[in-house]
Amino acid sequence: MKGLKVILWICGIAFLLSFVFLFVPWRFMVAWCGRMGVEVSVTEPVAAYVTRVILVCCGLIGVFFVILAKDPLRYGPMLPLAGNGLVLAGLACLAWGMRYRLPFIMFGFDTIFCIVTGVLILLFRGRAARGLP
Repeated sequence: MKGLKVILWICGIAFLLSFVFLFVPWRFMVAWCGRMGVEVSVTEPVAAYVTRVILVCCGLIGVFFVILAKDPLRYGPMLPLAGNGLVLAGLACLAWGMRYRLPFIMFGFDTIFCIVTGVLILLFRGRAARGLP
C-alpha cells in the first residue's frame, strides 16, 4: 500500500506543477522550445491558447492523483483508470513525438514517466487489493 501511495503522490505533484507554468511568460516557453530544437511561432495565439489549456488539464489531473493518493483503497475503482490512462498517455507521447520527429528530449521524459508510473500503479494496485505491503 505504501508503494502505491508514493507513486500516486509523485504523479500528483508532477502534474500539479503544470499550474506553475500557467504563469510563465509565453516568450520564455518559446525560448525553451527553441533550445530543445523545436521552433514555435511567438505570434501564433492558438499555440499559446492550446498550451495554456493543456497546462490547466494537466494540473487538474494532478488534483485527481492527489485525491487518489490520500486514500487509494477508497477510490479503488479509479486506480485502473489512473494506471491505464498513464500508460496510454505515455504511448501517445511516444507516438506523436516520433510522428512529428521531435527531439527525444522533448517527449522522452513524459513517455518514460507515464509508462513507468502507470505500470507501477497497476502492479501496486493489485498488491494493495490483496492486502500485501
